[in-house]
Amino acid sequence: TWEGVIGTQFGDTEFSAVGEEAFIQRSDLESTGVFGVARYSGESATMEFGLRAERNRIDGEAGCSSSDTSLSFGASTLFSVSEADSLYAGIARSERAPTVEERYSNVSEAGCGIPDDDHDLVLHAATNLVEVGAPGLDTEQANSLELGWRRESDAYSAEVNVYFNRITDYIFLDIRGEDEDGRELAFWTARDATFRGWEAKLESNLAEFDGATLALTAFADSVRAKFKSGGNIPRLAPGKLGGGLKLFSENWGVHLRLTRVMDQHDNGPEELETDGYTRLSLYADRHWNVGGGELTVFLQGRNLLDEEIRNHASLLRNFAPDPGRNVRAGVRFRY
Repeated sequence: TWEGVIGTQFGDTEFSAVGEEAFIQRSDLESTGVFGVARYSGESATMEFGLRAERNRIDGEAGCSSSDTSLSFGASTLFSVSEADSLYAGIARSERAPTVEERYSNVSEAGCGIPDDDHDLVLHAATNLVEVGAPGLDTEQANSLELGWRRESDAYSAEVNVYFNRITDYIFLDIRGEDEDGRELAFWTARDATFRGWEAKLESNLAEFDGATLALTAFADSVRAKFKSGGNIPRLAPGKLGGGLKLFSENWGVHLRLTRVMDQHDNGPEELETDGYTRLSLYADRHWNVGGGELTVFLQGRNLLDEEIRNHASLLRNFAPDPGRNVRAGVRFRY
């Protein structure tokens, strides 16, 4: 009735960004972790427990260095209340050490501080922001609670989950206006925050005929997040709902999926609201067993309604929307 895993993990990375666009000093990153996971499977309940301790160290070539110890643990249970219904509960406390980007972006090699002159700050071309790190960041700590209901019947399966996360020192990019050259300034910083949300999913096989199955999927989710001191979390994904139809057999499948993403009016400071959109996608494939491997021919269509999609979670949404209608075909061989 019991099974588990105990392990350790080591990492040693040499990090460097070179050239005129380099804005983080060369650093050595070391991490050491130990972890354990245990699972109990009983007649009417399943329980899981996990624990992880980790040590992270950053040694900068210019003398900036940091060392963090983080501890994470959690427990969950899924227990049956009837032949078809189960209830789920999970709690967790997790920690995350700041990354080298969050600590040392545009941090001066002299004294590990922020340069006094904005002209010494280098633009991060991938985000179109002048990002400035915070060498003194603490670990991010999250306390989480999740509750859920699940049903598995012959006709359909369904699940609904609600969750609440309280995060101490939530690390994020805080955009604070522009410098003299009109470049947006963004500072890595930390503030206490809370996340609360829900998600639901329904799956059902509608019909079977001639060796093929027609299945339906429906889903929805929503999340709200605010800082403890007030204000919305920036770049928070809006709620969505949608569904899909899948017709498939042993050797082929066709999947049509429609998703409606809502407007995001709960925008953070220094960011604009985004309009919702409807995304329609199609995926079809046919596969054969060839020489001990699997040969697949597929056709994929994305954003078939050619909607203008501005992903609210993207730092570049005001400059670059997601691609319009696009179709691709391909061949894949796995062996």
